[in-house]
Amino acid sequence: PLICGAALSHKTLRNGGVAVAFYGDGASNEGSTLESLNLATVWKLPAVFVVEDNGYGEATGASYACAGTQQARAAAFGMPYMECDGSDYFAVHQAAGEAIAHARGGNGPVMLHVHLARWYGHFEGDAMTYRAPDEVAEARRDHDCLKLFRQRVTEAALFEASALDEIDTAVADEIEAAVRKAKSDPLPQSPDLLADVYVRY
Repeated sequence: PLICGAALSHKTLRNGGVAVAFYGDGASNEGSTLESLNLATVWKLPAVFVVEDNGYGEATGASYACAGTQQARAAAFGMPYMECDGSDYFAVHQAAGEAIAHARGGNGPVMLHVHLARWYGHFEGDAMTYRAPDEVAEARRDHDCLKLFRQRVTEAALFEASALDEIDTAVADEIEAAVRKAKSDPLPQSPDLLADVYVRY
């Protein structure tokens, strides 16, 4: 529902902004999601609803728990529907650009259905016994967006592999530095629990 408030702000201020909400196929069944789709359409809000569809609502397969299709849900509320392969950077970039342009142009909300694979369990300790034995290995082999991006841009001579290696190294170093800092920082104290949470007037 927060997307409707943000989109209404953009519409009221006429600042060209677009609100974007990301939610999974499981959350697409929630009443608040459907209410938001309805309100965004009724008020013709500049909003993009992105369904990150990994095929599972926690441990329940979408084919078991989701009646109809995401496209049918968009159609039910009279909004345009787009879909793309979430492991393809270029497909996502193009679809997102079109969806944002539509919403920014005063044409109301759009649903963007992104198909992707979930690499890990839904929570720490999720044994993922509900998944096929080789499902994750196949996803890592065939649907790794970074690997696919690297392959396409190096084959098209847009980037040298060495330049991408440098980026990978810089990112790994940045992550390692952040982990070291987090581990060396003092533990939070009781007064820290309320920092930036409540304000006295």
